[in-house]
Amino acid sequence: PDVRTKKRRPWMKVGHGGTLDPLATGVLVCGVGSGTKSLQKYLVGSKAYRAEITLGYQTTTLDDDPTGSVVDRQSFAHVTELQTVHEVLQQFTGTIQQIPPVFSALKRDGKKLYELGRQGQTAEDLNIPPREVTIYNLK
Repeated sequence: PDVRTKKRRPWMKVGHGGTLDPLATGVLVCGVGSGTKSLQKYLVGSKAYRAEITLGYQTTTLDDDPTGSVVDRQSFAHVTELQTVHEVLQQFTGTIQQIPPVFSALKRDGKKLYELGRQGQTAEDLNIPPREVTIYNLK
């Protein structure tokens, strides 16, 4: 138990504005003291992501997560121009229904999805509902 006295400074409150899969990289917004009350205003609005594409294989984690294994390999010899990739990317812009990946920090029945995914459960097993997202630009 935390026993605070007049002689002792109170503990400083610290909070964060989201949870990442432990293997994810990125920015985690943190608040200290009265800044914890302002966290939500920093989490609204659009976000920008940087991604890398590697053609020719599919993994159990649907990305380059080192805990995943390759489940399919396909030739990509027909992709000969960068313009072709840009044209395909444009098909993924707009408002879509996206099923969040199993390897995310969203929770299902009090457990983080990435924990369930590492136990071998799939998106189909967990019946993750889709969320509406808008992809404004891919380049």
